[in-house]
Amino acid sequence: MICLLYTLLSFLIFLLVYSRTKKTFKISRSDGSNDISVNSKINVFHFLQVILLVLSLTILPFYICFVFILCLMFYNIINFKRFGIYSNLLLCLFYYILLMFMLYFLSDDRRDWLVAIGAPIYIYLFVYMKSVVKIIIPGVLGLLLLIYVSVAFRSGGNIFNIDAVKDRAESIQSTLVVLEVETDFSIVYDDYLLLFDDRYSSVDYLYGLTLVKPFISFIPRELLPDKPETSSRLFPKYFNPPFYSVGGSEPVTLFGELYWNFSYFSLVIYAALGYLLGLIDNTYLRNKNNLLYSSLVLSLSLTGFHLLRGPIDSFFFIYLWLALSYYALKITQRLR
Repeated sequence: MICLLYTLLSFLIFLLVYSRTKKTFKISRSDGSNDISVNSKINVFHFLQVILLVLSLTILPFYICFVFILCLMFYNIINFKRFGIYSNLLLCLFYYILLMFMLYFLSDDRRDWLVAIGAPIYIYLFVYMKSVVKIIIPGVLGLLLLIYVSVAFRSGGNIFNIDAVKDRAESIQSTLVVLEVETDFSIVYDDYLLLFDDRYSSVDYLYGLTLVKPFISFIPRELLPDKPETSSRLFPKYFNPPFYSVGGSEPVTLFGELYWNFSYFSLVIYAALGYLLGLIDNTYLRNKNNLLYSSLVLSLSLTGFHLLRGPIDSFFFIYLWLALSYYALKITQRLR
């Protein structure tokens, strides 16, 4: 009951502050150009940036390139929708194919595949959809594709091995079990409940420990032996030691991690998150002609899988790379 009340109160505070936020960030009302020569010059700069990032994948984090291409893909399709320049459409398709190749060879995280699957649906819903009724078709197709990918990850991880997927999904019941495990619904919920369980009252609060981790993660553990672990590793350490000893990790969601760090004082953070999201959304709604900012907002919302599941240090870096990608693209536009 306490867990439910805390969750509801957190969500209500978030919604209240979000709904009352009226301010916006200061950005230009529009960008982009229908001049083909100017547009081509920008596209060349963007393409060169992508090539450099891809060539640097051996030394740079994968997500830097991942979110940069994602944001650039949205930018090109929105640019095509606004000005009708077909080179932007072709570039969008190229970047999406490149994104899928990167995932196939470099990532086995199902959340990354959810982002890739969701990208075309987002393009349809937020760029091309004219009627709410039309949401049914891409919604159903996206759900079926999500189910297929989820089952594929439990069938060896190869999404192109159709026979293995068929063997795994031999019945509706087995498919539902796979989906439950893959989406972490029951697992994450049970972990979250344990944080409020009186049987574990001896486990102390983290007092912001996992929120500090992103800022010191670059320091080698040899130099900082007491460097904190991520919350998904700390949870099994205190609540499931056998699983921790074999290297296991268990997420507790954003709600759980904030509560574990600050108890009920974390409610203030939900107010801050509501205010921040209100600023982002208000800016988007009042400046839809700013193509690059619209691309940033679509990319932010599409990577929400990482935010909800956690841990905090995971989505912190994804959003940091996305913000840096936005400013890198913004600087490129000024070079025209």
